[in-house]
Amino acid sequence: IGELPQAATFSPAPDFVSRLDAVPRGEEMYEAENGVRYVLYQVEHDVLDMDPRRYVRMISEPVSTAGIDRTANVNLVFNPAYETLEFHSLSVERDGVVEDRTSTTTIEFARRETQLERRMFDGRATAIVRFSDIRIGDRVEYSYTVTGRNPAVRDNDSRSFSIGFGAPVERMFIRSSWSEHAPVSHQ
Repeated sequence: IGELPQAATFSPAPDFVSRLDAVPRGEEMYEAENGVRYVLYQVEHDVLDMDPRRYVRMISEPVSTAGIDRTANVNLVFNPAYETLEFHSLSVERDGVVEDRTSTTTIEFARRETQLERRMFDGRATAIVRFSDIRIGDRVEYSYTVTGRNPAVRDNDSRSFSIGFGAPVERMFIRSSWSEHAPVSHQ
């Protein structure tokens, strides 16, 4: 079981990441669900280097008080025994102005043992991200990369991408890049 990080790590987004624009305000096509409008969901998986990297970027907007809690509190799961978590952006767009929230957002790390009562430990951890002062109409953005490979699978890697998000998403982008020398199987 890996050690929990003592503090969050920040770095620029990896160079393999595509730069996508959010859907402009007023051009949204879908209704919000459970008080949240999901503006952008971006996942990019890269296995061109030694360790696989999974970049995630999310922009969401609370449209009611019920959506504020869902938007302001984010849980990210990773395994610190063989994965690292790096943040790239924590920001809020309010009234057309983007505010960097890196220094005002709380990030804590906790163990995530969902099978504890069965004495099964998987070592996963949760980064608990809490944005402060989120209001209806704010666009909350965060992005991060998880890097690492489970040593039990050595040189192999597998990924699944859920495109059934559970709520309408204005713009979704999913990409997986593999070495031309690695055979890829898909279903």
